Amino acid sequence: MATRKTERQRPSDFEPSLHEQAERLQASLGESAQQIWLAGLGAFSRAQAEGSKLFDTLVREGSKVEARTRDARAGLADGVEEVRSRAGETLGRVDQVFRARVGEALKALEVPTRRELGALADRIDALNQKLRAHNERPTAGARARRAAARSTPPGPAPVPPQATEDRPVRKPRAAPRPAPADPAAPGESSD
Repeated sequence: MATRKTERQRPSDFEPSLHEQAERLQASLGESAQQIWLAGLGAFSRAQAEGSKLFDTLVREGSKVEARTRDARAGLADGVEEVRSRAGETLGRVDQVFRARVGEALKALEVPTRRELGALADRIDALNQKLRAHNERPTAGARARRAAARSTPPGPAPVPPQATEDRPVRKPRAAPRPAPADPAAPGESSD
């Protein structure tokens, strides 16, 4: 058997070396970085060119939204006013029904009304006025006591009676003291 020498192929013949691989990777990364840089510059340039157009478009859209919002607010305000009006009418009707029912219940319980209480208060006031007028008029006994007090001259106080076994001592009523005479009474002249 003849041995054939197999030729061995060196790995460097078919496979690139590590150094070559690194160079290729570096070149490919450089190309990618360059493409990314160019894409960024293109986006920036386009944003500058279309930025003002985009801004104008956004302003127009904002104006439309504001107009719709304004219309919605106006409609909402009208709706709120209508609801308030209806609620006021409803509350008015509920108030009337409530007052009527409470009035009927108070009447059934025989509770006096405001008018009846007012009339009663007026009658009490009239009676109080009559009573004051009656009390202010002096009676015959009071007139006699006043006359006696004016005619009694001031002097020493009467001696109280002594008590005996038959007769207990009664305390006399104190007579009112006359007012001291004013030396310059009106209508009199002092010469």
